Amino acid sequence: MSDQTAKVHTAVSNRAKAKQSLERKTVFKSVLDNPFRVRWPSVPMNIQNSILAQVTAMLDGVASYHLGRDQTNRKRKRAKVANAEDAGERPSKRRKDEGKVQPAPQTAVDASAQSPHSPTEEKDAAAGEEPDLISPDPPDILAFLTIGINAVTKRLEAQARAARQVVTASDAGNAATTPGAPRPVRVILACSADIDPPILIGHLPELVASCNSAHRGHAHTTEDTAEYIKLVPLPKGAEFTLSEAVGLRRASVVAIDAGTPGLSVIDDLINQIPTLAASWLVPQSSINSQQALIPTHIKQTRTSAPKDLRAAKQQRMEGKAAAKQQRQRLRQQREPRTKKRVNLTSAS
Repeated sequence: MSDQTAKVHTAVSNRAKAKQSLERKTVFKSVLDNPFRVRWPSVPMNIQNSILAQVTAMLDGVASYHLGRDQTNRKRKRAKVANAEDAGERPSKRRKDEGKVQPAPQTAVDASAQSPHSPTEEKDAAAGEEPDLISPDPPDILAFLTIGINAVTKRLEAQARAARQVVTASDAGNAATTPGAPRPVRVILACSADIDPPILIGHLPELVASCNSAHRGHAHTTEDTAEYIKLVPLPKGAEFTLSEAVGLRRASVVAIDAGTPGLSVIDDLINQIPTLAASWLVPQSSINSQQALIPTHIKQTRTSAPKDLRAAKQQRMEGKAAAKQQRQRLRQQREPRTKKRVNLTSAS
């Protein structure tokens, strides 16, 4: 993530007209900001590094599983291609010929003569390849992980929907509530400093606040002490560390479910992270009548202004006068043509 708060575009537009250059100065203007925007939590750098180190240690065995699975898939594909080549045709040609009438099968003697390998050799080769094509067993912690921006977004949306008390009509005429998610998300690790553009994960704070606010709204009606979701922004370079730990090419966002084995090691660190919540996302049934209004949000917009305001005003007035003279000149050039048309019409 860049050190600047906003991108500064200095390229000149192709449609911009050439103007006299005036010395300009940087000014900041106060404007109203969106009060419904949820900001990223402020987490100290030492806590970010500690959480990243502990989670990387927890992911031991995940990288070897993914790498072994990829190798097994590649071997299986190569075996299919090799079998197709031994049969004398490519897989694409085989699919094309499926709809055609097949010729009469050859005799067993001819088939054995054309085959480059004997049946015993084929059995030995197949027996030798079987152990290599067995996929490795996934580690236990993999069932508690959700990797990827889209996958984590779907999990949060599903958890936010499950937190709402959806009432359905039962056969007996009584109201029955649908059960919620069995295993909620506990921690979300986001490599906010490595993602470009940052808008790709800009929706995560709102989704986390939505889940936490819905749970906070129902906290007084249930004895469930489920913990809130914690969003942890990671420092620059964390994406490479996570991708190496899980054995994938990219791992920008990783969600860890509650009850993950070994997650209690970082409970003290997680509790120090601020909880994201939004009062306007709390269910209407649990809103307090004495709740205070949302304070006004004011942001500073960086812009520029001319240093010499008097010279800028004089230049603007001269430009307006020149434009007015140009319009008058064009109007005078069109007037004689209209008079000639009127005279010809009256003479006829």
